[in-house]
Formats: sequence, C-alpha cells, structure tokens
Amino acid sequence: LEWKNMNSPNNKTNNPVLGFLVKRRKQAQVVRPLNPKILANLLMRVIKREEFETLEVSKQRLEEEIKELEQINADIDNKLNDVNATIQAADKAIQSLTKEPIVELTCFVKPPEAILNIFNALMILLNRKQNWKSAQKAMTNPTKFIILLLNYDKDNMSEEMLNKLDKWIEKHNLTDIENVKKINSAAVCIAEFVVAINNYGKIAAEFKPMLARKKENEQLIAQKVEDVQRILQAQQEFNATNQS
Repeated sequence: LEWKNMNSPNNKTNNPVLGFLVKRRKQAQVVRPLNPKILANLLMRVIKREEFETLEVSKQRLEEEIKELEQINADIDNKLNDVNATIQAADKAIQSLTKEPIVELTCFVKPPEAILNIFNALMILLNRKQNWKSAQKAMTNPTKFIILLLNYDKDNMSEEMLNKLDKWIEKHNLTDIENVKKINSAAVCIAEFVVAINNYGKIAAEFKPMLARKKENEQLIAQKVEDVQRILQAQQEFNATNQS
C-alpha cells in the first residue's frame, strides 16, 4: 500500500528500502510501478538478513558462555581431584597396616611421646578419651581395628571435631614423622591416615556444593549447545533460500 502511494508525485517515505527503490526507479526512468510481489520479496530478504545477523551474534554469545561454563567445570574437576587424592592417601595408609606392629604398640606401657601424640589425634577422630589406655583398647583386636579405620565415616565429622583435630596436628607437627619411622610402622600409617582425614575434612565442606554446581553447569551447557544447533540450522536454511 505504501509503495502504491509512492506512485503519486512528490510523495516521500521514511522507509529506507522504499526510498532506495524509488530513487533507483527515477534514475532508471522507470514509468510503470514496481511489481508488489518483487517488492515483498526484496523486503523479506532485508528482514531475513537482519535476522541472520542477529542469530550470528546470539550464536557467538552462546559459544562464549559455553566456554566459560566448561572452564568453571574444569576448575571444579581439579578441586575434586584434590579431594579424591586425600581419600586415596587415607585408604593407602590403612591398607599398609599389618597386625604385627599393631600388637607391638599394645605392648607399650608408656609409649614414646611422638607415638602418643599420633594416637591421641586418632582418639579425637574416634570420639574417645585422649589417653594411651583408650588407644590400647581400640587396638585390642588388630583386624577389627583395621576394619574400623577402613570404614571410618569421614563424611559425617563435626566441625568441632575437625577444629580440634586440626589444632592438635599443627601443635604436635604430625606431618613430620621421620622419627616415628624408626620406632613403629603402624604408628606411621596412623599418622598418615589422621593427616589425610584432616585434609579431607577441610575441603569436604565444598565437596557437595561443587558437585551440585558442576551438574547444574552441565545442564546449562547442554541447553546452550542445543540453542547453537538450532541457530546453525536456521542459518543453513537462510543460505539455502538466498542461493535459490
């Protein structure tokens, strides 16, 4: 309708497409009006080109967001690897335990201070009194003692327990056990276990939230990948239409 009105003399339009076509018609000294179907086709091409450019911007934005989410998940995986490493360290320490050195420990009436400090740390984990008598009682049956530690519920340690254990380890420097290696191999394993469990406790608070965040990110990535695929399909259809 606007194009038909443009056939009247001195008529003007704010539509850039119509203005361009009017100008070209005058330059070519076209007498008869332009076919409305041709005009409609030209207008649709302009609209589709704008849609194509909008789709391309959206696709690039989605691809950037996908990269950011994938990087966040990679960082989470690295942290989770640290968690797994502490669990493996704890398991390895207990799997290295044998009955003989455990029995040897129970024979101590008054153990060396370094060994007592290690077992007092273990008593914190087992929620028992911090003394040698409690430690001896825990080791009465070496097999049950090993099973107890292998099945230790590290995911339900209280914050109070972890704070107490962390302070004890730092105070008595249980990360340096070179002198204990000369005394008893079981004590070395227990020290390594206690330190590994303490390290696990420090980062376990972030463990579940990290897994939840990773799962949420994976769902977002999947949605955005689908959006990108839809845009690519729309772009292919646009190119096919233009070629035809």
